[in-house]
Amino acid sequence: MRRVKAERFIKGQQHPPHPDPSRSRGAGPLPRRGEGETPRCILIVAACFGLLALSRNLSAAGAEAPKIDYVEPLRPQPFARDTDVIWYDDFDDDRRQLAYAEKSGNTTVEVRLGKQGKSLRMHYPKGHRGIGNRKLFFGDSPVYPDKTVKPGRHFTDVYWRIYVKHPRGWTGGSPAKMSRATSLTSARWQQAMIAHVWGSRDSVTLDPASGVRGAGVVTRMYNDFRMLRWLGNNPSSPFPIHAPEEAGRWVCVESRAKLNAPGKSDGCNALWIDGLFQTDRKDLDWAGSYVRHGINAVFLEAYWNRTSPATQSRYYDEFVVSTEPIGPVYAPPNPELVKTPSAGPGRESTWEAEIAVRLDGEKNRAVRMYSSSTRRQRRRRWGPAGTVTVGEDVWGEVVWKSRTISGDNCRLKVDHQNGSFTGSMSNHRRLDPGKVYFCRLRQKTSSADWSSWSNWHQPFQTPN
Repeated sequence: MRRVKAERFIKGQQHPPHPDPSRSRGAGPLPRRGEGETPRCILIVAACFGLLALSRNLSAAGAEAPKIDYVEPLRPQPFARDTDVIWYDDFDDDRRQLAYAEKSGNTTVEVRLGKQGKSLRMHYPKGHRGIGNRKLFFGDSPVYPDKTVKPGRHFTDVYWRIYVKHPRGWTGGSPAKMSRATSLTSARWQQAMIAHVWGSRDSVTLDPASGVRGAGVVTRMYNDFRMLRWLGNNPSSPFPIHAPEEAGRWVCVESRAKLNAPGKSDGCNALWIDGLFQTDRKDLDWAGSYVRHGINAVFLEAYWNRTSPATQSRYYDEFVVSTEPIGPVYAPPNPELVKTPSAGPGRESTWEAEIAVRLDGEKNRAVRMYSSSTRRQRRRRWGPAGTVTVGEDVWGEVVWKSRTISGDNCRLKVDHQNGSFTGSMSNHRRLDPGKVYFCRLRQKTSSADWSSWSNWHQPFQTPN
């Protein structure tokens, strides 16, 4: 069945003007020596002073703060046996890929979240729109009934999560499509609603849409844009997931779609990235009074409307669909941190890490560490007794500090031998169970002082 692929186009960035060409031979007489010409020795001395000043500025600025590529996941993840979970796929088992009714693209061992396993490669040849997708059907889906997960169930509130990695050197900003949840209502792929998670420059946005009027579905096919009612695509996420500063590590992206009660405007759509709330759409009239079908499909996508400017790939891993908040990966109580390589300047000599526990106990609720109006990270500061605050809100407490680690080691186990437990976990030998934690790093290179600390990032949770 043919389905529309080209969706919305995102305005591209304009290239800066080319520099003016050099003076041509016929542009006029050259000045005589001494007429407007700076002596060569003065130019050499000035250049030397300029290089010295630049070197001093680089040293004063410090090295680039590194990040945690990933926290080694617990195997197996508890999602695999959680009764709230509709679907879990770490892309390690090739037989599991046969459960997807529609799919393209391959899994790979070249890039993965953990020492073992695979990830799903979304590949973008230069000038192409991308290769890679997974289409999951569940519940009361009328499409591919023989491939439906949890058949016959009616879901009105669904969370879905993936980890996304853009390798260093990623270019072009955001591919248009990342994922979506939808309510399919017939074998013709008519849709009652769609919860799009789409690219927006360097960020991600939500773009919910309704295919219902009153109690009837008005869409005639998949992506029937002429009949959809768009419910608002602003504001987008302040987290720049497609920007160079976030490339080279795995980032957790979780979304929620909750249908409205019949005849009411109380639906919602929400987004969390890297364990922190980003943006939402509230008071949605998503499905009018239509109740025959619930949310019954989640698609992972690669489609790039304007095509990729270079041959490159990004990667998805740890795909979960659930009826409850999901949160980040589970890790052991003595987790292993895996650091991104140093980007300089100079050769990395040493680095340090800290772990903070989230105090509100939630997996992915409420805490805003970014201002959606400015798209810049809100200032974090130290509060009383080693707590971490955002604005006036205390959200975390530092509970472990590493010793200084050699730059030759990119892996670090969180235990009493490699650092010290502090605060409420003083005298502990492992992290407390049932908590959500965040990491931050700093490094020192051969040509610079200590970098500033990275932002708190790469959350993980410990099992009960």
